[in-house]
Amino acid sequence: MTVTVVTPVFNGADHLQKTLRSVTAQTFDDFEYILVDDGSTDGSASIVEEVATGDPRVRLVQQPNAGLSAARNTGASTADPHSEFILFLDDDDLLRPTALEVLVAALRAAPGATAAHGDVAAVDDAGEVVPLVRIEAASRRVVIDTQRWWTPRHATRTLDRDEPSPIDAFGYALFVYTVGQVLMRRERLADVGEFDPIMRVAQDYDLWLRISSRGPIVYVPDVVLDYRQTGDSLSSDQRTTRREDLFARFKCLTDRSLPPATRRLVRNLHRHHEWHRAADRLTYAGVSLRQRDVRSAVRDLVSAGRSAGEALLALTPVAWPYDVRVRRFRQAATR
Repeated sequence: MTVTVVTPVFNGADHLQKTLRSVTAQTFDDFEYILVDDGSTDGSASIVEEVATGDPRVRLVQQPNAGLSAARNTGASTADPHSEFILFLDDDDLLRPTALEVLVAALRAAPGATAAHGDVAAVDDAGEVVPLVRIEAASRRVVIDTQRWWTPRHATRTLDRDEPSPIDAFGYALFVYTVGQVLMRRERLADVGEFDPIMRVAQDYDLWLRISSRGPIVYVPDVVLDYRQTGDSLSSDQRTTRREDLFARFKCLTDRSLPPATRRLVRNLHRHHEWHRAADRLTYAGVSLRQRDVRSAVRDLVSAGRSAGEALLALTPVAWPYDVRVRRFRQAATR
């Protein structure tokens, strides 16, 4: 067995059949497909069972509702122990026919890489191609000089097509849209641990930081997945997203299993990210003031001040404030 594909399913009947077909129709066919029904009530399990009856590669696992991360972790834990690679696919996204073929080839050609990722195209509920909303996320950029205490936003470099995606890129900005565009080595996933079940929106980013801290991620300049871009996928609690993004970075820069140089790099990238975020919020505040929207201006000024504070803290060598915040986040999330 070469590849394990895991799809967590929660009331995904509307698009599940198409997702199933996108996997079973892969040109690379040495895979198992595990679908974890996370307490669905819309007949999703029946759809999977019908396909599994005629295709031994497809397997259904059922559990009470425990959330996205827990369902992914269940799928990974029930995978064939001999599979080399693993890919997590959401229940409304679609793999392109050659996705597994090109990603497996890329990983086999780069034995030192921890994973491989391709590009995505966005589709709407009807399956029609639409523009990606966060187009800037497709840009893989690294800060040119991470040692500087501050760098202007233009002091970044876009990675070439033949360059892998290092932690330098993931630590600065998130450019991977969805988990289904990434194929990982299972042994590397075992090294860094499963999806963090206490995270609700930034669990993917958290994993990319941890995986890329162990080695580069190969970039495949091909579209490997159609990403279902709907109103639900675009809207989220921005405060939760912000809090979990910080938590993911804090976890990485306080991970004592990483070399000190890697932790310093993550701290430097965090600092540059926060300086640039503060500059953005100041710009937004200026726009709001010109439009006489005082409430939005104040909100953006407060946000800019908080980001500047994060950047200034990252200039210090102390780690205990981050240890404390990681511990407090976990305590708050498990109450």
